Amino acid sequence: MKEKKLTALFTCAFLLTTSTLSYAWADSDSSGKAGEQGTAAGGYIESDLDHDTPLYDSGIAMYSAIPASYPDDGVEAIKNKYPANRNQNPYGTCWAFASTGLAEFDLINDGLASKDTVDFSELQLVYFTYNFVTDPLGGTEGDVARYYNDNATYSYLNRGGNFEYSLRRLSQWIGVADESDVSYAQAGATISGSSIDDKYAYGYDKAHLENAYEINIRQQPDQVKEMIEQNGAVGAMYYDTMKVPTFSN
Repeated sequence: MKEKKLTALFTCAFLLTTSTLSYAWADSDSSGKAGEQGTAAGGYIESDLDHDTPLYDSGIAMYSAIPASYPDDGVEAIKNKYPANRNQNPYGTCWAFASTGLAEFDLINDGLASKDTVDFSELQLVYFTYNFVTDPLGGTEGDVARYYNDNATYSYLNRGGNFEYSLRRLSQWIGVADESDVSYAQAGATISGSSIDDKYAYGYDKAHLENAYEINIRQQPDQVKEMIEQNGAVGAMYYDTMKVPTFSN
């Protein structure tokens, strides 16, 4: 493999909470392909962690009191330091956007990137989550995952996912890659028959996952607050219900 341009590792902090029903909104038709407004596509798939999240044990006592607010200089400081919100429309890929966003925030917090220099590919993560590639050393030889859009109710882009999906792939040293290498603009083409070259699974990685923390927010809210201060952000997995807007011409 070629030498990586960015050898830094990133740390993600995940928090879990639950509600009653899972649906994230995305434009789609009944096939799960991008289409007119009017139906909902699953953006989040239920995880065992929704019902059984472990208590996080750092092994040390709380090192400082939790501040009343973060950051001290307000919301504008967040806007100035971190990238603006990215748009998943029209697909149910919120889980991948959240995962790559955590990577971006952590690298920025560690001083290894800035909001103007980091933009990781959500499509690369989604595609290779559902379309597996054997690692260059052959350690995962025999493991197979391939998503056949024509045989599914929803395309892989609208099937949904969660942080456990992201962890599984990122911990296998896949990605993250730059948006410029695997652009979200080509997502639709991957539904209609085009594929993403296997080389983008391992050959264009810019950072690798080092640690991920799964924290029970209901029982350990202060640990979650510490993770926000330490890493810049945390990811929340939750259920919600959403009415899909309808309109008439």
